[in-house]
Amino acid sequence: MLRLEPKVRAGPVLALAKYLDAQKVDINSVAPLCGIDMSVLGDPMRMLPLKAVARLFAAASASTGNVRLPLALAEFAELGNSGLVGHLALSAPTVRGFLECLAGFSPILVSQYEVGYSEKGGTGRIYWRGASGFDVPMQSFSLYVAASVIRRIRAAAGPNWVPLSATLEHGIPVGTEREVARLFGPRLSLDSNCSSLTVDPATLSRPMPSANEELFAIYRHHGNLLLREITLEVDLVSRVRGAIENRLLNEVPSLEIVALDVGVTARSLQRRLENSGTSFERVLDETRYAVAERLLRETDQPLMAVAHASGYASQSTFTRAVRRWLDMPPRVYRQKFRGVAADRS
Repeated sequence: MLRLEPKVRAGPVLALAKYLDAQKVDINSVAPLCGIDMSVLGDPMRMLPLKAVARLFAAASASTGNVRLPLALAEFAELGNSGLVGHLALSAPTVRGFLECLAGFSPILVSQYEVGYSEKGGTGRIYWRGASGFDVPMQSFSLYVAASVIRRIRAAAGPNWVPLSATLEHGIPVGTEREVARLFGPRLSLDSNCSSLTVDPATLSRPMPSANEELFAIYRHHGNLLLREITLEVDLVSRVRGAIENRLLNEVPSLEIVALDVGVTARSLQRRLENSGTSFERVLDETRYAVAERLLRETDQPLMAVAHASGYASQSTFTRAVRRWLDMPPRVYRQKFRGVAADRS
């Protein structure tokens, strides 16, 4: 089924490149195979497909034969290697502020990812959850992220600090059990519905060693500006979808036509969509999918009418598109959905 592609800033990839270089390993031996061109990465704020980054972490572990690579990288990586969000969080006054910044400004760091922070009875919990059905190995990258957060908290709470409890969405590499236990503590649950760290009240109040009130205010200001910009770009994507859907009955609109509808130039629209981690072609495909799926699910319109409403001139072309989106032909999807709905009623 079609989904928006999650994106992540390039900071972790640049940190991995530095770590491998210190180990006399050239990241360029594996990066191109994962769909990452290292020659264009000079900015930790650049957005990359999360799938490609996850593949790179898995490939780096496999090619070096180092199962503990994500743990070693978390220890090796420079403070603030995740760009603006990293520097903002690390300049926060307390561990609580650090965790609140990670959660609140997470859309700057990664898209299509649920991240949150909450407190109950003085105990804090930060959690993150990726998209379901992600068909790439996330184990190495997810372990690196969790270990990095713990390392930053340990900078404030001491080298032996462990969370009250922790969960990971995935398992851990065979051979890392003891080190993971020392880092995450005895109350770690694997293959959970989200990754999380639960932090005791005393630790939440501890000052961050890199706390800086002036820098924190500056980073927070820029972070809020960037969040506002991201929100505007998300709104733009919604407007583009609406413009495409309005025109689908009469034509499959071009980039130039949709740009005119939303009031920007074609070049500006393509650039802003790329900044949002997508493209005009992808939004067009997603919109056609959404229209087709809704009509198949909610109406009894003939398949040719659904095809026409989705912007397809022939039923055969429409059927091929639905197979690509839903892994089944449209008639089968409609029958299957109606059967499930009947079972639930």
